[in-house]
Amino acid sequence: MAWTHGGEFAIIRSVIDFDLSFIPANSAVTNALLSLYAIDNNLGEGYHYGVNNAWLERIISPWDEFTVTWNNQPATTTQNRVALAASTSPTQNYTDINITTLMQDILSNPTSGYGIMLKLQDETVYRNLNFCSSDHANPALRPKLYICYTLPDIGMNDHVPINNLNVFPIPATEVIYFKYTGANIGSMGIVVSNILGQVVMQIASESFVNELNISHLNPGLYFYNAIIDGKRFSGKFIKN
Repeated sequence: MAWTHGGEFAIIRSVIDFDLSFIPANSAVTNALLSLYAIDNNLGEGYHYGVNNAWLERIISPWDEFTVTWNNQPATTTQNRVALAASTSPTQNYTDINITTLMQDILSNPTSGYGIMLKLQDETVYRNLNFCSSDHANPALRPKLYICYTLPDIGMNDHVPINNLNVFPIPATEVIYFKYTGANIGSMGIVVSNILGQVVMQIASESFVNELNISHLNPGLYFYNAIIDGKRFSGKFIKN
């Protein structure tokens, strides 16, 4: 926003960030769409106004939601910034903004990827873009990010030996097989977790488990912890 308050010229910029900690490092973003929803009211400054083309830029320095001000606003970079066209109506929503490259930059540069800044391209009065924030009373009007990504190559061959335990095939579609070459084969416990750390499978058996049916799991990266005769083994596999 470029406006006046009490006769004094003022510029307002917006910062936004999403929790992307669930996405594994080195993932490739294939599609990222941002949706911003207008504030629908009859207040003069609540409407879109003027020639209000804007930029979405990557924030490259840390900031705090509760203490950020104009004077301590974070730095941004113009690299791969995304242009927003001027609005055509006072309460226009901007949905499915393609920010794929911008989000890849944020994920690929965790020490210089702290979200997105929205600012007008021409910050002279009177120009305005007003969107609902994450604090809006209606959750449907809060900013939304749709992101699709592919998992990184974790460097696994068809058979993966972990000490005396082989796990194969990787990637797998229906079944993961276990082959243990240790001296003693007795009881076995297996816990499988997803990338969010949520347990999706858990098996305890008095005998060795040769195979694990994973057909019901969603495609993605999983981590397993196995205990065989008191020995602990851990690793990961991909479900296609």
